[in-house]
Amino acid sequence: MKVQEKIEMLECAALVPYARNSRTHSKEQIAQIAASIREFGFTNPVLIDAEGGIVAGHGRVMAAQSLGVVSVPCLRVDWLTEAQKKAYVIADNQIATQSGWDDDVLAAELSSLLASKYDTSLLGFNIDTEDLIAELMEPSKFEKSQPNNFREPEDDESESNNLNKYPLTVILDEKEFAEWDELKQKKGFSDKRLLLELMRGKK
Repeated sequence: MKVQEKIEMLECAALVPYARNSRTHSKEQIAQIAASIREFGFTNPVLIDAEGGIVAGHGRVMAAQSLGVVSVPCLRVDWLTEAQKKAYVIADNQIATQSGWDDDVLAAELSSLLASKYDTSLLGFNIDTEDLIAELMEPSKFEKSQPNNFREPEDDESESNNLNKYPLTVILDEKEFAEWDELKQKKGFSDKRLLLELMRGKK
């Protein structure tokens, strides 16, 4: 594995964009990258070949230029063959699209940022943050995401395992408890199974 550790500060004007770069950058995205650079700094160096040709970082260079930045940090990957450079220009962009989000964690992090009054427009989502959180926490989202042949577990043990991870306390008065017990006996469910059924909106 080749590793290049030397960062060079080079003028944007001296860097040569790859003429056949298949990745496009809209004005809106360049503005988002520029806002990120303004907030966080230039944290990701531009990858260049031996002649200063851009291998990865076209959008970052364009954003830097829009901000009037003269020089940007660069890292030479001069060991790549011509074929490898062509492939990396594509792979660098495509591989990043294969990642996903943990919806629960993302919603919690976004909520924390909103609570701290942080400007979440810098995150790059093209949707209002509160709307995004609501979408991530939508109760039916899980069911909609499952394949058609998905079957929910039928046994109480599997259902109980879910609630054991996230224990709940339900306080009922005497009348409510009688209604609960009657419904439980009617369906033949355990307390945990019945709670899950009701939470899912099943009658």
